[in-house]
Amino acid sequence: MSEIERDDDGAALPQLAAAHLRLEDLLGELQERAVVISASADRLRILLETVLAVGMGLDLPSVLRAIVRGACRLVDAKYGALGVIGPDGHLIEFVTIGVDDETRARIGHEPEGHGILGLLIREPRALRLANLQEHPDSFGFPPNHPPMSSFLGVPVKVRDVVFGNLYLCEKEGADAFSEVDEELIGALAVAAGIAIENARLYDDGQRREQLLTAIAEINLGLLSGTPVVAALDEIATRALAIAGADSVGILLAEPDGVLRVSISRGDNADEIRGTTLPVAGTAAGDAFTTGRSQRVDDPSSDPRVRVEVLEGSSTKEVIYAPLTGQDTCLGVIRVGRNKGRSMFDEREIRIIEAFARQAALAVELARSRDDRDLLGRLEDRERIARNLHDTVIQRLFAVGMMLQSITPNATRDADRDRLVRAVDEIDETIREIRTSIFALELHQHSGLRAEVHELVHDVVDRAGLDARITFEGTIDAGIAPEVVPDLLAVLREALSNTVRHAQATMVDVRLASGDDVELRVSDDGIGLPDDLRRRSGLANLAQRAEALGGEFRVEPSPSGGTKVSWRVPNRSAYQDGSHA
Repeated sequence: MSEIERDDDGAALPQLAAAHLRLEDLLGELQERAVVISASADRLRILLETVLAVGMGLDLPSVLRAIVRGACRLVDAKYGALGVIGPDGHLIEFVTIGVDDETRARIGHEPEGHGILGLLIREPRALRLANLQEHPDSFGFPPNHPPMSSFLGVPVKVRDVVFGNLYLCEKEGADAFSEVDEELIGALAVAAGIAIENARLYDDGQRREQLLTAIAEINLGLLSGTPVVAALDEIATRALAIAGADSVGILLAEPDGVLRVSISRGDNADEIRGTTLPVAGTAAGDAFTTGRSQRVDDPSSDPRVRVEVLEGSSTKEVIYAPLTGQDTCLGVIRVGRNKGRSMFDEREIRIIEAFARQAALAVELARSRDDRDLLGRLEDRERIARNLHDTVIQRLFAVGMMLQSITPNATRDADRDRLVRAVDEIDETIREIRTSIFALELHQHSGLRAEVHELVHDVVDRAGLDARITFEGTIDAGIAPEVVPDLLAVLREALSNTVRHAQATMVDVRLASGDDVELRVSDDGIGLPDDLRRRSGLANLAQRAEALGGEFRVEPSPSGGTKVSWRVPNRSAYQDGSHA
């Protein structure tokens, strides 16, 4: 028999009670640990599910939103956000969970990285606060912002570079986030960095595939005879999609030392097409002369870009990438994004630069093809001119001589009159043929006449207009060389405005040389809009005239359209001594 059974006075009862209490404590502790283990298992399961969901995503915006949503679920946070850090150290994108669209609209401008958010940008390490408003770096909340107290912030790194920060607020069911919460979010941040890198690599691959496909199709079109203008239009359209941009412009170098927006797509496309930019003092000119891309973060306040930014423009950022061919730079491609969009990152800029290089080769291919076609046409013109001169004119001249020889022998006055008229008609025909020969040979030689012809037909033929060109006085040798660049720039701008605004069917160009050089461009259209002086380059044309001591006028044309007159002194008339 045991000792307890022999103790008749009940001395064993306290020992039994103590043992029972110890057993209850052990059972309670075991239950608590079971709850903790169960909760930990649930949180680990949520962490694994979140990592799996994030890792399966390939679209970057979806990946970012999945990261924030999973983080809130993992640590029971009411609000979550992921701020993407831009090149300038400010937040360029802010993905949020827990704040509805209506509240976000009332709050207004998204955070840029001040206060506690800025602290994590400057010092990228985990930060846990019971009340973020009591921290000395707290910046406060804007009006209509929901109240937030507890805070947990963890940096998200991609290849040891901080991509952004994960922000969590308002721990539900507790006053503050725990150390375990911090460890779990830190683990999620590591997985998030890998998922973001995978999404970026996938996006890079997709864009490069688009780039190669676009260039292949553009080159195929050029080889099939697509005009240069159509090829440039296709390049701009493809760049708009590949770069994820809101506006794209192609600026080609002109002989008079400026960059002209030849093609534009996206926002403000119609307004900026035809705009000329000086090379000196502009971001586009810097990209053109240095061969290196230029980035402008705030176009409306940068004097290097302000000339091409329209009033009220929503453009937030502009990238200028040089169109560098095999031997020279052909111009610049301008890619812009609007306010509210994320800024271009280094990967996207590299894609833009690669596309610009390929586009430059396509432009060179198109120009080489056009030069080859032009050479063939010039050879045909030379052959036709030679045949007209050596065959047709000589035969007409012989017939005229024969008719002149028989005219005195005509017995009747009426017959002699008819013979004289026939000879006159032959002489007039010979003069017209010689004029045609001169026009054909004009394209064989360089000179201002040839440049004017080429410029006029290059602009109006694409618009389906008829053109009449008249020259008065000595043109090639009689106009001072220093006047020619401004003259051609004025002619191009006037023709461009006619094509874009006048709704004309015919344009009449007259260039006269004497003591003054006068250029007149008239059309039969509806007239130019009242605000054209402000919106176009007409003010620049007036400045060109004033700089040379001349004048510039825009007035109604007798035919009902518009007449542009540009007159400047002809310096060569004084240099040759005739007015000494």
